[in-house]
Amino acid sequence: MKYDIEIIDQIYRKMIVSVDKDSYSKDYEKAVNKFSRYVQIDGFRKGKAPISAVKRLYADRINDYFIDEYADIYFKKGLNETNQVTVYEPKFIDHITTENGDIDFVYEFESDPVGFVCDYNDLTVEFKPFEYSDEMLTDTIEDILYNNSERIQYEENQTLELNHYVSIKNLHTGNIIPDFKLTEVNVKKYFDDDFDINKIIGLKIEGTFIFHSVTHKINSACQAILPELNDETAKILGHDNLEIMKESIKKDIEKQLNDENIKSRNVSVITAFATKNADNIKISQAHLLSIGKNHIKRYMGLNATDEMLDHLQDDVIIRIAEQYLPMIIWTFASAKIAEDNNITVSDEEINEKIDGDLKKQNNEINEFKEKYPNYVDSLKDQMLSEKVVEFVLPFCTFIDPIEEIINEDTATDTVENADFEIINDNTSDNNKED
Repeated sequence: MKYDIEIIDQIYRKMIVSVDKDSYSKDYEKAVNKFSRYVQIDGFRKGKAPISAVKRLYADRINDYFIDEYADIYFKKGLNETNQVTVYEPKFIDHITTENGDIDFVYEFESDPVGFVCDYNDLTVEFKPFEYSDEMLTDTIEDILYNNSERIQYEENQTLELNHYVSIKNLHTGNIIPDFKLTEVNVKKYFDDDFDINKIIGLKIEGTFIFHSVTHKINSACQAILPELNDETAKILGHDNLEIMKESIKKDIEKQLNDENIKSRNVSVITAFATKNADNIKISQAHLLSIGKNHIKRYMGLNATDEMLDHLQDDVIIRIAEQYLPMIIWTFASAKIAEDNNITVSDEEINEKIDGDLKKQNNEINEFKEKYPNYVDSLKDQMLSEKVVEFVLPFCTFIDPIEEIINEDTATDTVENADFEIINDNTSDNNKED
């Protein structure tokens, strides 16, 4: 057999599997013999009619039966021989007899995009980093004190009060919001600014309330007697005194903020890149359907079934997938940028990352990598993506989204003399239309 792949565009492919005359004839005869077992011709028992009579009377049906039996086999062989890994919506188009008697089987299918251009020059990225505040220190210290507090669990008939601690379960997803202090500020963190805390105050254990059409249940509640915040408590917690404890906690918060800012910055870069390259990189609808179904299954958990997904309209599933479109686009783009610019992740870097995360010795790392190959592959993809973001950073102009809005509202004909930079005309025009 011979195999040929024709790239129609970024995502559409045509594959021709050429089956030589001898191989085709053998497979065809196998199909005829198998078909004949189910045929009954007058004067013969079922499955006992002469092959010549079966061929004469059922030529068209035999041809269809052969296609049903072997078209898929030839297609899969073609995929293996041409190293086509990802395939969506494969379709058998036709089979054509050549002049020398060979048969060409023609297929079309969708695959991951190839041959696209990644444009990351002059990338405008809206990003505002999180900044340290004394409130963060206060909240963190209170959490630490709560974890070391004496807790008085609620009795069955006791109702919730302000400043007590509560955990809440989402009955739709099964997710639990862990213990938090029942205050106006905290409730708005977990729900939204318009949420009325009085929906919770006065409820009992197992009591329920509705938020965004989803029922939530009071999972547990307690009153906490916190230890005093002084040098003695600091020593119990492993610090020489209270000031040293505060300084240590502050450093931890700043490190966590730095890590979060890097993640948030990377997401902002990816989003800006995907927006700029939305027309450059095509994603097949079949791929979006696959992504959407996977996310629905994760969200619904045990409640999700294939039968339920079959009843959902494709456009609904695609809209869900499109929420993740920036990352989908970036997945393909980052691989191409890495290949074009020789960006790689070495085994040493992977080992260092695993060792840092899992605190394992080198001899244990190899055992871990053998036991969890999928995790290692995923980690490598993540590290490569982060490296590509670092590569793209010099091409980015970062702007504060809030300041950008102010600039638009105050822009005049003399903006060329202003002390801020106009990114480009297209960006300004698009924002005005919005």
